[in-house]
Amino acid sequence: MDIRQFNEAAKRSETNDEVIFDVRPFGSGQGEAIDAYLHEAVASIGYGVSTFGSKLIVFLHDTTADIPQSAQQWLAELAASGVAVELRAS
Repeated sequence: MDIRQFNEAAKRSETNDEVIFDVRPFGSGQGEAIDAYLHEAVASIGYGVSTFGSKLIVFLHDTTADIPQSAQQWLAELAASGVAVELRAS
């Protein structure tokens, strides 16, 4: 999955404090969708083109979503770069 596919299917909303991506429309591919976004986010920081603000980035996913181990690595790298991300099961 690439970021274009992610953007086409993820439901994005925003509050004063959060940017929320609902990845439940991906069905069994929710973990892959999260992983793809996080990987792209880490890459954008590495390229120096990131546009992350101070808002918490939230991924809404099903409780049964299979989140790949690589996503945990991307989360740690983003946290080390000062980007706040949360996986939120619903």
